[in-house]
Amino acid sequence: MKFICLQENLNKGLFLVNHLTLKNLNLPILNNVLIQVKNNIIKLITTNLEIGIQCQIRGKIQQEGEFIIPCQLLVNYVSLLPNQPIKIESKDSKLFLECNNQKTQINGVNFAEFPILPKLKNQTEYFLNIIDFKKALEQIIPTITFNELRPEISGALLDFNTFKFNWLTIAGTDSFQISEKKIPFQGNSANGKKQVIIPLKTCQELLRILSEENEIIKICVDTNQIYFSFQNTELISRTIEGKYPDYPQIIPKEYKTRAIFNASEFIKGIKRQSLFTNEKRTLNIEISFSKQEMLIFSRGIIGESSSIIKGKIQGEDNIIVLDCKYLLNGIQSLKSEEVILEVINKKQPLILKSSKEEKNYFYFIFPLIEKE
Repeated sequence: MKFICLQENLNKGLFLVNHLTLKNLNLPILNNVLIQVKNNIIKLITTNLEIGIQCQIRGKIQQEGEFIIPCQLLVNYVSLLPNQPIKIESKDSKLFLECNNQKTQINGVNFAEFPILPKLKNQTEYFLNIIDFKKALEQIIPTITFNELRPEISGALLDFNTFKFNWLTIAGTDSFQISEKKIPFQGNSANGKKQVIIPLKTCQELLRILSEENEIIKICVDTNQIYFSFQNTELISRTIEGKYPDYPQIIPKEYKTRAIFNASEFIKGIKRQSLFTNEKRTLNIEISFSKQEMLIFSRGIIGESSSIIKGKIQGEDNIIVLDCKYLLNGIQSLKSEEVILEVINKKQPLILKSSKEEKNYFYFIFPLIEKE
């Protein structure tokens, strides 16, 4: 194997794939990166057996081949080189790197031990805008946590619906809160409905490597795997088996109180009162139609505090007790100047929506039921 590439290109490629190679104590082979030069393409490949990432980097190929090398060592070394062409060549189980006046050699790893990334067979393809998809993941992730007893909620639901309109519904829940976002997609190879659950770690890895550029991401869904392709990067992940909760059945279809508040003021009020909450993070909210305001109140061992926020309120007066962390997560995920609260009563869930910008997104929080 022999090729030349810019330090900047190699550095960016290693940044994309390096994260999967950290802290694999049980299988040291997974701490390595496979450098593959084949069919006039230079690829960097890593995997942790659950997720695999490969990216292409630009360079001048002189000889094809493959080489496995400790990834973190290569990352650290390349990051300290000047932004100049690097000559890379493998000989006798060693990798030789030369850049300006810098020369080094690194011992390779047994190629036979490195796992091969699986290939999808019976795949269904979808195409989405990268920015839309990344924003949706950012909004959904706060409601997902790893749950060993209920693995089906340890990830995000991707529901591709092509019956009437090509909409992807992305949902997340930890049983205490639910979020849902709908974004359009194009170019599917099958009509109907396709559902898949992708692990939380896969969502986090996608958020780390997805760009902010207005381009297209291709998603391919197989029986127990999902594949993402964008720019010169590919990520493949196992999916979670099981049936996702039928959460639409518990979403309220009506409300008794609808209130609109400035999101920034609301967030500041929650943060102030959170300093005085008890161990359950209890936050009391009283909404007054006659006064067109909301009272946020909290009490703990160190004291108590309250804030009044003016807003636009329709319907009747209402009271609800919430976990301040969930409420804060929900408002911040809206990314909106104004936030809508829809409340039935203190025993029914609260729905948060954006007043304008995010009509295809909502955040759903179960209340804290106080003892009578």
